[in-house]
Amino acid sequence: MDQGTRLQDFSAGFADTLRQAMHDVGFEWLSFGLMEYIGEAGKQRGEQRVLYNTNSPAGWEERYLEQRHFEIDPRIALQGDCGLPLAWDMPYLRERVGNSPGDPRVETFLADLARFNLHSGIVWGAPLRHQMTPRSTWIVFCSLSSSRPDRAWMNDTVMGGAMRIIVRACTHLEEARDSAQRNKEIATRASLPAHVLRRVIDFVEANVTQPISVRDMAEIADLSVHHFARSFKEASGRTPHQYVTERRLQLASRLLTETRMSILEIATAVGFESASHFAVVFRRRQGLSPNDFRRQRVAFSHVAASLAESG
Repeated sequence: MDQGTRLQDFSAGFADTLRQAMHDVGFEWLSFGLMEYIGEAGKQRGEQRVLYNTNSPAGWEERYLEQRHFEIDPRIALQGDCGLPLAWDMPYLRERVGNSPGDPRVETFLADLARFNLHSGIVWGAPLRHQMTPRSTWIVFCSLSSSRPDRAWMNDTVMGGAMRIIVRACTHLEEARDSAQRNKEIATRASLPAHVLRRVIDFVEANVTQPISVRDMAEIADLSVHHFARSFKEASGRTPHQYVTERRLQLASRLLTETRMSILEIATAVGFESASHFAVVFRRRQGLSPNDFRRQRVAFSHVAASLAESG
């Protein structure tokens, strides 16, 4: 996906719901989208790409992408330091970046915030539940902004409402991405007809926690193993083994987030032979160990829940 390419637009009803919720809490603008970091986790990442779908001041999205502000946006770096939502205003940002020599790109970014009347807000970002490629990490990024000059107005009620909006926007964005990806796979016409591909995918979905061989999948498609393996990759862009592994990791991500099962229990439940093998594959795919992924997701869930209760 190229920089600036959009996911399918959210439905008008969902967009209206978010807009109303945003105004009820006191924010004026909402930006949300996907950010991709290319390279191995823990190493210097190279090219970054942003996939944005926004409800923001006219011209802000274009300016943000054109100037590649996502490469130096101090809000992203500051939020990443703690892994929790960041409440910011202009004085706070200037204070946090003021100890280092002036970076002209940062100064341009801060000037653009002021130019577009973005003076305070809340930012949150976290890895997608379902990563698309093993060589990059996709981050869900959500920002609520206001023209108010400081962040003092953001009390517990405001923070709780903001977190509910962020969770809904990020969840919807992930689901839209996943749906678009599945639709692309099913619509792809190669030597494997779409209805056969759909039948195989349904079989994998129903048996993802059980041992699944390429022969099993080939029998569902009524093809030889060799013919099926070649056709499946042409139709889906992945080998049968890669697809099954991806679905198991997606299920594992949900179990890490929503249950207290041990890493060994989760590895066994989603079809891996050992916890160590699961951990290696999970880290390669998600850029985090299973334990680190769980800590980040659980920490965010607890903060969102507590803020919602206080609101």
